Amino acid sequence: MKILTLGPAEMMPAIPPDLLTALQEQIRAGNLTLKFEFAALSILIWDYLLTFNLEFSLIWSRKFTGGTLLFLLTRYLPFTDLLVGIIGIQLQDAGDSRSACPGPYAAAVWLDVAGIQISELILILRTWALYGQNKWILAGLLLVQAGSIVYCGIADQAVISSIVWAGPEFSGIPGCIILSADNLRARIAGNYVGIVALETLILVLTCFRAFCFRGDANTLSSGSFLIQVIRRDGLVFYFFILSISIVNVVVIYMAPLPFLAVLIIFQRTMHSVATGRILLHIRQVAMQSVVHVQEFGSSLQGREVWQLDSFQESVHASSFPHFSPHSDVLVIEANNN
Repeated sequence: MKILTLGPAEMMPAIPPDLLTALQEQIRAGNLTLKFEFAALSILIWDYLLTFNLEFSLIWSRKFTGGTLLFLLTRYLPFTDLLVGIIGIQLQDAGDSRSACPGPYAAAVWLDVAGIQISELILILRTWALYGQNKWILAGLLLVQAGSIVYCGIADQAVISSIVWAGPEFSGIPGCIILSADNLRARIAGNYVGIVALETLILVLTCFRAFCFRGDANTLSSGSFLIQVIRRDGLVFYFFILSISIVNVVVIYMAPLPFLAVLIIFQRTMHSVATGRILLHIRQVAMQSVVHVQEFGSSLQGREVWQLDSFQESVHASSFPHFSPHSDVLVIEANNN
C-alpha cells in the first residue's frame, strides 16, 4: 500500500501554514482509514470463504423467505460500501474534490446507514423471536430504531450539505479533501449514540431471556442445540457488536477531527459479519435439530414452536408438519400448563 506523506516543501507556497497543517492531518487520517478499510475487506472476504458452504446449503438451496432477503442484504452490501469507500473516496484522484467527491461521499454515507440499520433489524427480529413474538417487545425496539433512522437521516443530510470540498489547487493528492463541515463531530456522534442505545437495550433483553431459559426446568435440556445458539449468538455476538459500536463512539468524541471517521466502515463491516453469522448459525442448528425434534415429536404436545422469520406465524408443536428447516427456525419449548 502506498502511504502518502506531505511536507511543506512539497506544497505550493500559496497555501497558508494553518491550512497546510490541517491538510497534513487529513492525509494521515485518510491513510489510517484506508488501513482499516482494507482490514475490513480482508475480514469480509475471509468470513465469506469460511461460510460459503453454509450459505449455499442453508440459503441458496432453500426457498426464498424474508429472512433470506435480510441475510443477502447484510451479507453483500458491505462489499459495495468498501468499494465506494476505498476507490470512490480514499484512492480518488479527484483533481477537483468539489466535482468528483460529493457523489461517492453521499453514497458511502447512505450505504453505511442502510447497512447498519439492516443489521439492527436482524437483531431486533431475533430478540422478538426470543420473547415469543411479543408485540410490545417488537413495537418498542422498532420505535427506538425509527428514532435512530430519523436522526441519522437529518444529521447526515445536514453534514453532506455543509461540506466544503477542496478545489483544484490540491490536485495530485489522492483522496477526497474536506476543508470544513458544520458540527461534524456532534452530528456523526449522535448517529452512533443512537445505535449504541439500541444495541444496549437488545443485549439487556437477551441476557434476561437467556437467564430465564437457563433456570427453566421445563426446557428440553440445557444442552439443546438451539438453547446453545441463544446463549452463544445472543450474548457473545451481541456483546461483540456493542463493543465495536462503543469504541467507535469513543473515537468520534475523543479523536482529532480528521480522525473521527476512521472506524465507521470497519464497524459497519463487523456488524454485517456478526449478524450474517447469527442467521447462518440459527438455520444450521435448526436443521440439525429437525431430526432430534421429530424423534421426540409425540412428547412435545402443548409446547410451542416459535419462528424467527418475521414473515411467518408461530405454530404449536401439535401442528408439527409446519415445522420446516426451510425457514429461519428458532425452537423454544415452553410449558403451557
